[in-house]
Amino acid sequence: MKKIIILIFLFVIQNIDAVAQVVKEEGELYFTYIGPSIGGGRNQIAYRGWSSESNARESKLISGNYINGGFILDIFVKNMIGEFGLDYVNNFSSGKPDVSVQHLMLTSAGKFAYSLNNFSALTCGVGVYLETPPASRSYRGGGLNGVIGAVFDISRDWKIIFDFVCRYGYFGLGDDSSKLSLGGKIGVVYKVGRI
Repeated sequence: MKKIIILIFLFVIQNIDAVAQVVKEEGELYFTYIGPSIGGGRNQIAYRGWSSESNARESKLISGNYINGGFILDIFVKNMIGEFGLDYVNNFSSGKPDVSVQHLMLTSAGKFAYSLNNFSALTCGVGVYLETPPASRSYRGGGLNGVIGAVFDISRDWKIIFDFVCRYGYFGLGDDSSKLSLGGKIGVVYKVGRI
């Protein structure tokens, strides 16, 4: 009987410790930041589609630059960051065929932050992006994106976020066209609350 009581006591103590840990974790603050961002970089488009001029299917590799601007929302939880963005993108990839389009882009990424000191951290992560109308042409694209960057605390409520961005996915013009984008983005975000 003593052994059973001791086992029950140990079981209860162990579960109290586990519950205390859960309560402690639930007490963690999740800080939310929002602010403007700008970026730019280079596209490489593998275009495949029908040419009305030559009346045949064509495949071309077209390069060009892009710029974007919009807003980002970051949720900081310990050393993890959830990032969501809404940008307007202007692609400068003209030529034959002309694949310069302007469109909205929705992005999301989960990032890991490695703290260097109290004011800065290195980040890296992966996510997805979706390119949607309205656009200068009928357009839908999307794929995967990866980011490597840094976060700098400039005050208690302000942060600067810098990322090198790599995106690869479906290009919305032509048939089974793809796009590889390499570039950078910088944002200034303000703490709007906590969860």
